[in-house]
Amino acid sequence: MQHGQKVKVDLSQCEIRENNYSEERERYAADGLFATLGVAQDIQALNLLTNATRNVENVQVNQSVIIFHYDYGGGLERFVSPVLPFDRTTLLLKLGREKETTLYIDHNNTRRYYFDLEFLFE
Repeated sequence: MQHGQKVKVDLSQCEIRENNYSEERERYAADGLFATLGVAQDIQALNLLTNATRNVENVQVNQSVIIFHYDYGGGLERFVSPVLPFDRTTLLLKLGREKETTLYIDHNNTRRYYFDLEFLFE
């Protein structure tokens, strides 16, 4: 960030791509609250004996990325944000409030860059 080029990004000019899906997750995983109480294995064993799907729930996973095209060094470069845990609509609302952000690009390697997206998690 200190040594890279600062580029103002108009968020309304960015492309948003999403990938949403549902997956099964354990409700009482061995690393959660119940593990600290020492009852996780008992719950899992009881669930397995009574109903194998009782410890499983369907969870919706929302993921999106921001894609920004920029004329850098005489050629059009494509910059993609990290995967963000928002659906497209939620992300568009958050981006609409902020309007713009900064992209920091390493002068020596355009594959090294950083989107300033801290405002999304406030």
